[in-house]
Amino acid sequence: VYVRPQNRERLIDNLNKVGHFSYEHQIRCKDGRLIWIRGSSRGIKSADGAFTRFIGIQEDITQERQAGAIRRSVEILREEIWTMRSERDIERVLIAMRQVMETLAIPFVGCGINVIDDSTSPPSVRHHNMTPDGQWQQTSGSRGTALVYRFWRDGTTIYRPDIVDDDHFDEAAHIEQIIEHPVRSVIDIPFTFGTLGFNSHIPAAWRISNCWKPKKSSCGSRKKWKLSAT
Repeated sequence: VYVRPQNRERLIDNLNKVGHFSYEHQIRCKDGRLIWIRGSSRGIKSADGAFTRFIGIQEDITQERQAGAIRRSVEILREEIWTMRSERDIERVLIAMRQVMETLAIPFVGCGINVIDDSTSPPSVRHHNMTPDGQWQQTSGSRGTALVYRFWRDGTTIYRPDIVDDDHFDEAAHIEQIIEHPVRSVIDIPFTFGTLGFNSHIPAAWRISNCWKPKKSSCGSRKKWKLSAT
């Protein structure tokens, strides 16, 4: 096990000064993995006051730290969605979406916002997409509009684990054209102005849970807001 020198020095310094120390830090295992540990150490002194030995306990809290990071990134995304008022705010939401994917350590080829304009007949959709390296683009068109509008209107998260194996909505070619990469698994999450889309090149990339769903307040009041382009 490898401990960063500054963490080792801080531990030794505190043990020498006060005789005990509690800590949380990262260590590298023999197999190369970085893990988080929480520990507590205490020095045992002899009759003349010299330390004779040290005792302590440690626990692996890597999953706990990861869960906390995921919760924070999802809350940031929810906040960005809730405060979104115009298309000028879209880049902030896309950045938050990308951070969620990176925190979850899920390989992805793009995440995007499908903005619906239902003031036209038929409704239109503008696609705002961000790649893993932070590049983003905007496209529009009629292909896929009816499907996105249906997901938004139904208000239900739609997960397609593998659109190559089962292209239930006949959308694989259209999504690949927008993303410009092969796509296997897709999620659409409805919110006030359309849907949030996450796309991965591996099948069954996500484990669906409530953490993916925006708060009800950010999904409601659809008729009260129109996302302007300015």
